[in-house]
Amino acid sequence: MTYLYAITPKTSRFHFYTSLNIPFVQFRDKINGVPEILPVAEATSSKIIINDSLEDAQRLNAWGVHLGQKDLERYPKEVLSKRSIKLGISTHDFQEIDRAMEFNPDYIAFGPIYNTISKEMVQPPKGTKLLKEVVKAVPIPVIAIGGITRDNSRQVADTGVYGIASIGAVGNMEPEEIIEWMELLKENHL
Repeated sequence: MTYLYAITPKTSRFHFYTSLNIPFVQFRDKINGVPEILPVAEATSSKIIINDSLEDAQRLNAWGVHLGQKDLERYPKEVLSKRSIKLGISTHDFQEIDRAMEFNPDYIAFGPIYNTISKEMVQPPKGTKLLKEVVKAVPIPVIAIGGITRDNSRQVADTGVYGIASIGAVGNMEPEEIIEWMELLKENHL
């Protein structure tokens, strides 16, 4: 079983995703910050994840916080070890995975798997072969990210990843398409 992990910077899309009960919904607005989404977090089965801010995630009673490698510089290990919520960390190679594991995360995101237009490509695509190695080597859930669409998600799911993160692909889908993709991922019938 592989779960869908939707990422959005738009409040309206965030509400749309949570209304569909997408298993994981990450709110990532690097410009305007986090709106008051607490009522949504309490009214959905989606696990709400706030990007970049442990303080906002805890204040909003989110399921978790997702931090990038640079965000780790802001938080001492002692602070993150005493967190009351789940922690996810972005990684791009085994060196970053080793660093992330020092913070005792609940999951890591790894990518980009393919070329993506949703975010400036700082790292080259990693591909599914390396992703499979990461999944085997890491003792916690791995979320694959970067250029993953419904069409190529079978190859990604076959690596054994826990989840598939999507910004652009899921952002351009209609509700029925998202629901169908979630079901196919759950049953691995892609």
